[in-house]
Amino acid sequence: MLSTPFSSPARNRGSAFWPPMLVIAAAQLIVIMNNAIVNIALPQLTEDLSISAGQQSWVVTSYLLVFGSVLLVGGKVGDAFGHRRAFIAGLIGTAVFAALAGSATAPAWYFLARAGQGLSAAVLAPAAVALLSTTFAEGHERAKAFGIYGAVTGAGAAVGVLAGGILTDLLSWRWTMFASVPLALIAAGAAPLVLSAADALDRTRWHLQDVAMVVVGVAAFLLALTEMEHGRGLQAIALTALAAVSLAGFARRQVRSRTPLLPPELVTDRDRLSGLIVVGAGGLGPTGVFVVLSLYLQETLHMSPMQAALATLPYPIGMMVSSQFSERLISRFGAVKTVVWALGLSGLGLLPLVLAGPGASYPALVLPVLVVISLTMGPAFVAGSRLAMTGVAESHSGAMGAAMNSSAELGGAVGVTLLSALSLLLGTGGTAGYGAAMASAGAVLIAAAFAVALVSGAFRRAHARA
Repeated sequence: MLSTPFSSPARNRGSAFWPPMLVIAAAQLIVIMNNAIVNIALPQLTEDLSISAGQQSWVVTSYLLVFGSVLLVGGKVGDAFGHRRAFIAGLIGTAVFAALAGSATAPAWYFLARAGQGLSAAVLAPAAVALLSTTFAEGHERAKAFGIYGAVTGAGAAVGVLAGGILTDLLSWRWTMFASVPLALIAAGAAPLVLSAADALDRTRWHLQDVAMVVVGVAAFLLALTEMEHGRGLQAIALTALAAVSLAGFARRQVRSRTPLLPPELVTDRDRLSGLIVVGAGGLGPTGVFVVLSLYLQETLHMSPMQAALATLPYPIGMMVSSQFSERLISRFGAVKTVVWALGLSGLGLLPLVLAGPGASYPALVLPVLVVISLTMGPAFVAGSRLAMTGVAESHSGAMGAAMNSSAELGGAVGVTLLSALSLLLGTGGTAGYGAAMASAGAVLIAAAFAVALVSGAFRRAHARA
């Protein structure tokens, strides 16, 4: 049973479904896409801006570091000042900093603009999740909304890779930055017309120490991953220790505080914890897979950036298709069972990629895998997103949305680092490196399925019935 303080009655404002849904989906697509769109453009971008090998990691890290470390604070901004205000501010900031990044003529200019994009996304992403719960009525309407949101979240990285390849090949890397500007401005202009302002605000006072602890802890963890990726073991260990101390201190203060930044009850409920596991595993597995897969398609199968991008297109298409029947699965089997089976099948579906070597065939090997995981990860994301936001009051929906995005972001950062490192360690361009990375991603998804079953008590209930 969900705890009473965090439950809120459904509110149906009677508005049309698609206008607010399209605006929220566009914002979420921008957040996810901006993280992935630069990957294929990386060689052209670094050459054009004369970014050294030592600075290259900051092309991605400058965005991820700020986004990940400020997410929880960004969620509280929406809770305190209104989710629609935070949503619009995040969209405008995203457009401004994207234009600045695309106009950059020096590395420092580009890195600062990407950090600004990350800051804007940290405010925008939690507000988008919160608006799903406050805009759509409980039941079929909200389930449909979370289905579309889950599909966009799951497919966003692949869409970013696709757009990055096409724009880089046809125009230049700068258009991978400019691409989100018109979409963000259109969504910001439409938001006041189709989204209602929040009624319940959380005006509790923030403790600066809590903010500092969570920002330092997450930032140190993300920097540790960057250091690990570049083989700097001592720095990675030191940063990991700092992250552990900061985040442990933050967790302790949240349990004892009367006005916590992240109320513990939000993430200790079984359903919501299960949802966070699903979202985190979805970030760790597929996000890392697409980075490694992009390298494999270009370096081993010798595809151009555009060809590699088009080769991943079946995944977002499959995600959109599978999101349409996710609600039927959830209605029939329940969200937890849907998640467990979907994650497990996704993990098994990745295992054929252990054969990804120089002589592998895209139609015979890669394409079937993309179809299978797109059809299974869709229901997993939809059900996981719903579980994560179950019974959250409007005044705390921004904080919970931030926790969900943090789970996905940290999972994705770990996935990219570990799978890329594993692929490099065992030899890129060969079966050992790519195969080990893909097998690891599959194992993560299968382990997440077992974790959700344990956390939710599914195993215990099944045993009791037996």
